[in-house]
Formats: sequence, C-alpha cells, structure tokens
Amino acid sequence: MERYRWDPLASLVPEDLALGWGDMSDNRALKSVDISQSNRFYYWRLQAGAPLSREGVIAHSANTHTIPADVLVAQQLRRLRPGQTVTLTGDLVDGLRDDGASIHTSLSRTDTGAGACEIMLVREIEVERYP
Repeated sequence: MERYRWDPLASLVPEDLALGWGDMSDNRALKSVDISQSNRFYYWRLQAGAPLSREGVIAHSANTHTIPADVLVAQQLRRLRPGQTVTLTGDLVDGLRDDGASIHTSLSRTDTGAGACEIMLVREIEVERYP
C-alpha cells in the first residue's frame, strides 16, 4: 500500500493498493516477485526461477487507486499492511474532484502502464484473520 498526502489527487484518492489474486495471492510465490509502488504506479520484477509468468502477473494483479466511501473505510484502508488477505467491496469508478481534476479507471485485466490502474470506490473491507 502507498499513501498519498500531497499529490494533486490525494484528497480524492488517498491510498493505492497493489492487489493480487490467484497465484498472485500465494505468499510463497510472491517471495520470487519484487514489488514496489511510487508516483501512483505499481512496479514488479520476477526473480530468476519464479513460478509465475509475466502474463500471469499482469492478469492477476492490479494497482488500485482507492476512494473510501466513508470515514470508517478510510480508517480501515490506512491500517492495511502488505501480505494481508482482504476482500474489497465496491465499484470501479472514474474520479472527479470539485475543481475538475479527474482520474479514469481501467476496465481491462491485461493492460499495463499509464492508464492501466483501477479506481475503486471502496464501500467495505474484510480482512482475513488467521487463528
């Protein structure tokens, strides 16, 4: 997760989450992937011998710009940590601030680069708890 406080869209989209599902949610497989976030982008690099393919990473992960639906969701987003298993409920949206600044969601699972991020209005968060 990457928090933004000062960039032009921080008031609308305060956190970005690098999310993975399928093979990209297996912490053993993720040990062979270097992941980072910066400047609203999600970066990854497969280490030699990784059990994941480039296509698999692209199809099973996303940099998701999150818009909290309310104060409780905003607090829950701020408490998320790398490696947690979460379920987000919400909608993909385009974001528009009162001053006209905007951000548009991707609707493709195989795009990459600028414009490939999803924008999610997050209404609910469930964090899987382990006994």
